[in-house]
Amino acid sequence: EQSSSSSSTSLEKEEIMSRIDALVKRILPLIAATIDDRSWRVRWTAASKFADVVHAFKTLHGAMDALVPNYEKLLQDPEAEVRTAATYNLSEVAKTKAMVYPAGWSGAGSDSDNGMDI
Repeated sequence: EQSSSSSSTSLEKEEIMSRIDALVKRILPLIAATIDDRSWRVRWTAASKFADVVHAFKTLHGAMDALVPNYEKLLQDPEAEVRTAATYNLSEVAKTKAMVYPAGWSGAGSDSDNGMDI
């Protein structure tokens, strides 16, 4: 009976992780769209709230690997106001201590400690 209880707990955890992955896959493209928006004001808003986004997603598998390249775009935006807002949030983004894996690293999400803290 104990093994069936641990088995159902394992299935529940898998279901939760599946739902979280689905949520991340739906929301991250929306965030990326604001960063790629034609209006500098929309990009400025994304840059000014980016630390909040990172705090919300930092523990979700794969989220930081998608968010960091978008943050880099904000830091290199053609509009000075957007770059300023992104830079202003840099220390808050760094304080999250989220794991970021090097581009092309195939082990992202494993328990290995080869990622870099930001």
